[in-house]
Amino acid sequence: MKRTIIFLLMIFSLVQLNAQNKEYYKDIVYLKNESKIIGQLLDYKIGEKVEIKLSTGQILTFPDNVVKKIEIYSPENEVKEKPVKDYKFKDKVFYNNFGIKIISGANSSRNNSIYRNGFGLEYSLGYRYNNYFSVGAGTAIDNYNYGLGELFIPVYFDFFSFYRKSRISPYFKLQAGYGFVSTTRDNVIDSDGGIMFSPAFGIKYPGMGNMNYMFDINFKYQKANFVYTLNEWNTQILYRDVIFRRIAFRFSIMF
Repeated sequence: MKRTIIFLLMIFSLVQLNAQNKEYYKDIVYLKNESKIIGQLLDYKIGEKVEIKLSTGQILTFPDNVVKKIEIYSPENEVKEKPVKDYKFKDKVFYNNFGIKIISGANSSRNNSIYRNGFGLEYSLGYRYNNYFSVGAGTAIDNYNYGLGELFIPVYFDFFSFYRKSRISPYFKLQAGYGFVSTTRDNVIDSDGGIMFSPAFGIKYPGMGNMNYMFDINFKYQKANFVYTLNEWNTQILYRDVIFRRIAFRFSIMF
């Protein structure tokens, strides 16, 4: 029994000594060549030398003129580093952005004064240089008046700027390019697209993995012109320059 107690006391003493040694070897000597030595500071004479003992038992001596600074370990001053969460919203990476949008409608003499909403689908591929600057290119299918058989296919440059590098961040988005037009209406003889411009403000939410959900409100500006007849009985040719100015609500996924 006595031997067992002595053995346990020896184990306890070794554990305590090991814990104390870990504290002893936490002093840091920073050298002017940007290296650092961690151990137990034995002696420091200003203008002369610094002695530090490594955990291996080796004692190193440095002249004072090569020492940049010295940090003496104190348990009260020890700060535990908090783990940094990886939100998987990296800089210097390529991004994909898929979006779907509802485009607010407007009355028009071309749709018999019926108020019609539109819709759109879009995709862009770009490169995120940093949190504030991402640039890419994309294309979309936009229908400003659902049921009229007019589709715009814009090709555009895509720009993003996120205001915070965090899980939730407001952002600004800009699309600028040219919108081609395609129509299936029988009375349209000819049509041409024009300049497309769309600024947006929104907010980003984190999704699964490297996926991010984005909601924004944007203003759409699209020019076009049409050559058409009123109907099959009235073949009078009409020319119409159109500028679409619409508000759209968009949901997109970036990864």
